[in-house]
Amino acid sequence: SHILIALQKMRAYNLLSLLQSGLFLVLALALLPGGHFSARTVLLAYSVSYLPAVLLIYRRAAREAGGLEPAFRPDYFRDALSYGLKVYLGSVFSFVDYRVNMLLLNLMLNPAAAGIYYAALRLAEGIWLVSLSASTVLFPRVASDPDPKSSARFTALVCRTVLLFTAVLVLPLMLCSRQVMTLLYSD
Repeated sequence: SHILIALQKMRAYNLLSLLQSGLFLVLALALLPGGHFSARTVLLAYSVSYLPAVLLIYRRAAREAGGLEPAFRPDYFRDALSYGLKVYLGSVFSFVDYRVNMLLLNLMLNPAAAGIYYAALRLAEGIWLVSLSASTVLFPRVASDPDPKSSARFTALVCRTVLLFTAVLVLPLMLCSRQVMTLLYSD
C-alpha cells in the first residue's frame, strides 16, 4: 500500500484501505445473528478481511509501478530497518508517555481524573487525523519533487491549510468541551 502512496495514487490507496475495513465490518456483522461473536471469530474475520485487500493492493501497486519483483536486498533491508527502528522507538515512547501520564494522574488525583484525561486524549487524537492525513500526502510529494523551492512552497501551503482546519475543529471543541465530553462519555 505504501507503493501506492509513493506513487501518489491516494484514491486507490484510500479505496483499497476502505475495502479491508468494509469487508471486516460485513464479516463481523455476519457473525452477530448466529451468536458466533467471540474473540476468536472476530480475530478470524479480521484476518480474513485482509486477504482480498492485500491481493488487490499488490495487483494495483504492481500495475501502477510497472511491475514488482519481490527480492531481498540487504542494503535496502539495512536502511529500512534502521529507519523503522527509529520510528518504532518514537511510537513506543509516545505510547509509554500517555500511559505514564494516566498512571500519575490516577495515583496523584483519582481514577476519574485519569478517565477525563483519557477521554480528552482520544478527542485530541481524532483531531490529529487532519495532520496525519496531510503528512501521508505531503511526504511522498516532497520526496519526489526535484525542486526544493517548489517543495518548500507546497509544504508551507499544506502547513497553513492543516493549521486552519485544525483550528476550525479545535476552537468549537475548546468552547464546548464539557458538553462534548458529557455527550460522548456521560457525567
